[in-house]
Amino acid sequence: MAIIFQHVTHTYSTDPLHTFLGLDDVNLTLDEGRFVGIIGASGSGKSTLLQHCNGILLPTDGTIQIMDYEIRSGQKLKSFRDLRRRIGLVFQFPEQQIFEDTVEKELIFGPRNFGASEDEAKELAQKALLTMGLPLSLLQRNPLQLSGGQMRKVAIASILVMDPDLILLDEPTATLDPKSRDELIELLYRLCKEHHKTIMIVTHRTDEIMDYADEWIVMKEGTVAYQGDTQGLYEQIKHGEHLDIVLPKPLRFWQQFEEQFSLSCPIHHYSAEQLAEHISQVVHAKGASACSKD
Repeated sequence: MAIIFQHVTHTYSTDPLHTFLGLDDVNLTLDEGRFVGIIGASGSGKSTLLQHCNGILLPTDGTIQIMDYEIRSGQKLKSFRDLRRRIGLVFQFPEQQIFEDTVEKELIFGPRNFGASEDEAKELAQKALLTMGLPLSLLQRNPLQLSGGQMRKVAIASILVMDPDLILLDEPTATLDPKSRDELIELLYRLCKEHHKTIMIVTHRTDEIMDYADEWIVMKEGTVAYQGDTQGLYEQIKHGEHLDIVLPKPLRFWQQFEEQFSLSCPIHHYSAEQLAEHISQVVHAKGASACSKD
């Protein structure tokens, strides 16, 4: 299930005299089953890119190929019904997409709308809730009265219940406490690797997905300024590429460490704990080398 953007431009227009580019001649290809982080400065086109993947926004120019679907300018929205069953979008604030008065009603809405019986829909709802690590006792609760972390998981479960191939998330950890953020990212990573879902996350917190992302897309002024893995992203910034992003703390520390000891070597793990272990090994190796020269 490759996702292919070909010369995609999107122009926002508030009135005939005021327009601006949300996307500017974007070209990219993403393979299925990847955990993808989308980053960049505010207004760089991150959310605009995400919303083009399921037809919420249509390109002004260019085409988007997703699975067996082609999205192009001027297309009628009704043609996206099946596409949106296979591609789920979770907004930054879940209360914007939650509208039923119980969790169960929220979760069965999608399957019922696509022809499932009530019993089938309830079974799917229970499965989705358990997959998200939430107890079935929440089914009769009002979702808007849950904690922020629980509400976010219910919003994702309402997408997951449709068994989508691609899950798009716009700032999914916004307003969550650190423990809830970690739990949610771990869960999304398991969905990617164990359930073979393609996950695309817009985030300002690069640290929280640094050790999970297979691939990064850096947006800058409506264009793709970088696409690749974490090592490549680090090398781009280290060598002076202006991507309008700040390196995560572990990589900033590694950069200082490299400069302090005149090193230039690749790293393959990016959490603070893994970098600490890597630095320990480098220091030990340099110490051993110095001793052997003496």
